Amino acid sequence: SGVLGYLILESSSAYTASSEAYAAAVAKLHTMQNKVPFPNEANLKAVQAGLADYSAGIGSLRSQLAKMEVPLDEKVTPQQFQDGLRTAVNDIRVKADANNVKLPANFYFGFDQYQTQVPSDQAAPFLNRQFLVIQSLVVRLVDFKVASIESVNRTPLPQESLTSTGGQRKPDGNEPVLSRFPFEIVFTAEQAKFRVAFNSLLGSDQFLIVRSVGIQNSSPQAPAKREPETGT
Repeated sequence: SGVLGYLILESSSAYTASSEAYAAAVAKLHTMQNKVPFPNEANLKAVQAGLADYSAGIGSLRSQLAKMEVPLDEKVTPQQFQDGLRTAVNDIRVKADANNVKLPANFYFGFDQYQTQVPSDQAAPFLNRQFLVIQSLVVRLVDFKVASIESVNRTPLPQESLTSTGGQRKPDGNEPVLSRFPFEIVFTAEQAKFRVAFNSLLGSDQFLIVRSVGIQNSSPQAPAKREPETGT
């Protein structure tokens, strides 16, 4: 009786384990069958074909965007960038005076630190490309004779950091579709000139995305309402 009881108990435990394993296998099968797409050979090939088309589309987009941005001249040295920046500052001051456009006292296109500091060899080509874009927009505003350019502020480029990975590829080897180098331009203009100047920025031949626009009236107080005249 003892041996029979032991065999029955062992068979029961084996049956329970087998039953649980079977139930788990069935559940896994149902999960796979309900996946979209179902993981079979035909769907695998379809997914691979879709990924190939997606990669080709991304490559085409990168090529189109590359045609819309200032080329990166990797031969630009730190000294060439600094000299070009200094020359451009002098030129824009002359143009601004001629067009009666007011500039900040120490205007330097947002590259203030490079008045006295030479950038790294790695950063110089990327700084030069960003400078050429900002310069073209500032020159355009001065040509439209806005009242003043209040400031130009920019987010430092990844290449300006000593810990930068170069900004062209991420550490995992994936190349971004586009790189973001944000900057902000604040200017003052009469209402009619503001519309023309702003539209000209949107019509730039460079790949620029306006992320936000803030408009503030130079006279925030509304004119006082005139009291109606009363007669006798």
